[in-house]
Amino acid sequence: MSTSIVVGVAFAVAAFWAVGAYNRLMRLRARCTEAFVVLSGHLLDYSRIAKDHLLFLATPELQGEFDDVEDIPSLLCELQDGLQTIELAMHNPKGMWWNDDRFQAIGIAGNTLASTWGRLRSMSSDAAGGLAIPEALVREWDANSMGLKISMDRFNGCAAEYNEALAQIPAVLIGKFFQLRPFTLFSIFNEA
Repeated sequence: MSTSIVVGVAFAVAAFWAVGAYNRLMRLRARCTEAFVVLSGHLLDYSRIAKDHLLFLATPELQGEFDDVEDIPSLLCELQDGLQTIELAMHNPKGMWWNDDRFQAIGIAGNTLASTWGRLRSMSSDAAGGLAIPEALVREWDANSMGLKISMDRFNGCAAEYNEALAQIPAVLIGKFFQLRPFTLFSIFNEA
């Protein structure tokens, strides 16, 4: 009789411990999701900012002003391609948001976008045929970059905490049972 009581108490403690670990994982996962929503908002803001300020540079009427400068149209095309890649990756309905392929596509596009923005911004107005990057664009882009860095740090902190919790016992067993995977950390827009 005492053996059955010990087994029953051990089972109850194990079940309580497992439910607590599962709840902790789900709370951490929800925090990561909230952080990703903010992060994705900042990523998509780059497209809005570019559409508000940069698209006028790619119009056919202004292409004639860039005849002597070949870099500007190609940089604008690179910038637009990077923004479109990010938009497609963010709105891709396949799979969940923590898909590694999606993170990789966003990372590559983000780093390309950051280097293109750096080259475009470093060009003098003389090299750009007298057209300087509008100051409002620079301010908005820099403010969004700072917000992106903060939200990326927050997401990475949440993801690291989730990954650490997922590696602990009994969460590792729960993770295998429910097929929970660790999150990939973001490291994009390092140059922005």
